[in-house]
Amino acid sequence: MRTVFLAVGGVVFLVSVGSCGRQSVNTSTASPRTVTVAQSGTADVIGSDSATLQWAADQLKLGDTLSIGPGTYSIENSLRIPTG
Repeated sequence: MRTVFLAVGGVVFLVSVGSCGRQSVNTSTASPRTVTVAQSGTADVIGSDSATLQWAADQLKLGDTLSIGPGTYSIENSLRIPTG
């Protein structure tokens, strides 16, 4: 079971997901990091659509946090959080 923290507009959600075996497990000893999303300005990922949010989620490794800045985001598909 993997735990992912998802922050949307200042609210943090704790999401637990099981392993699907589709992706390899990250064996890196890197420290957990926060991947930030914003509609403009300074962030790791800039944009406001489903593709932008999915790309940001795909950058997550075990223990990372996805922080989504304030604003209205157009989500047309489910956001899939990587499991490994």
